[in-house]
Amino acid sequence: MPVGSAAPIVVADANVVINFIHVGLLADLPRLVGWAFIVTDVVYEEVTRPEQRAALDAALTAGTWKRESLVELDAIAL
Repeated sequence: MPVGSAAPIVVADANVVINFIHVGLLADLPRLVGWAFIVTDVVYEEVTRPEQRAALDAALTAGTWKRESLVELDAIAL
């Protein structure tokens, strides 16, 4: 990636999050590919199994994934 350019941002759905939890790469994925990974509040709520929620919470706490709320109408439309 060229100097000064921002990392690509991936807004992941629950299936993607859960699949990366299954293969044990959720926490390490952003570092491996150099991208920023985000889950919305809705996606966070879709991860309901305790062990999967714990893995997602750990990645959020570590800062490797970020949680965002969609409150802007333009963002929701996009």
